[in-house]
Amino acid sequence: MHSDPEAYLLLKTVARFASARFEALADIAANELKAMPAIGIMGDDLGLGSVWEEYAYDQQNGPVRALEMAWSGVTSSIIDRLVADLPKPEATLLTFYCCWDCGDDPLDTVGDPPDGFYPEALATAVAEELQRAALNCTLPDIWLYDGEEEDE
Repeated sequence: MHSDPEAYLLLKTVARFASARFEALADIAANELKAMPAIGIMGDDLGLGSVWEEYAYDQQNGPVRALEMAWSGVTSSIIDRLVADLPKPEATLLTFYCCWDCGDDPLDTVGDPPDGFYPEALATAVAEELQRAALNCTLPDIWLYDGEEEDE
């Protein structure tokens, strides 16, 4: 696809659109996690206030392998719904980007005329962006009890 300058520009434009859109979808997912009160999965003594803070804490300080399935269950239900709610033309365009990104032929997935999409690839792209956001977010100061009383 890089042999034609217009095709190359189209590829770059789709890549920019996809990057911005996956980031926006991850922001929506993060906001939904922020609205959920903390469940104490990381321990009540951390003082984390939301599921988002617990997820971000785990991503920044782990991740804890034993929690990967739990996080997947929490985040995938949100991400799968966001992907399912995408308008079909947008999902198809994003699928083109995902196919190009991993070296697949998009026509094998979307068809000709292009009207198919690959929800698993889209969900993976959103999940990766959500994880990147969690790794880069600033968490509130956390007080850890070390078992010793403070001097007054």
